[in-house]
Amino acid sequence: WYQRRVHGKQWYQRRVHGKQWYQRRVHGKQWYQRRVHGHVISSREETILYLSKCFERLCQERDPQAFYHAVHIGVHPLTIVFRWMFSAFANFLPVDQVLLLWDRVIAYDSLVLLPLVAAAIFVFRSKDIMEAKGEEDIHDIFDDGRKLMVIPLLQHFLFATR
Repeated sequence: WYQRRVHGKQWYQRRVHGKQWYQRRVHGKQWYQRRVHGHVISSREETILYLSKCFERLCQERDPQAFYHAVHIGVHPLTIVFRWMFSAFANFLPVDQVLLLWDRVIAYDSLVLLPLVAAAIFVFRSKDIMEAKGEEDIHDIFDDGRKLMVIPLLQHFLFATR
């Protein structure tokens, strides 16, 4: 009797609340996969290693001179932007810009926008990078992101002619 009642209840929940049941099931599985794979070093998409590689590739393609100048000075560009990407820019950009970025991340269902924004900021500041003489100058250039605007940066980075 107990088993029929439990199984009957599950059937009722699946039948009546099918969409909600399905969503919980799918999202639970995705959460589990992200949780399990989050503690493993992997180059799969949506991991920080993959996002870091995307950032480096984008910077080297768009402005190799600034990228290698920063490396020559002694500051690898990834050391600057890693904490931005890891926190999804919450500790660097103003709140309204962070929310605009997160809206797009959710809409596109992809974290690849994070290295894209990081590369856009890096390329946007490339003239300052080329004038930098030392490690401290590079850190000063990227110290404050309060005046940056995500959407114009992305538009310029993606659609501007070189």
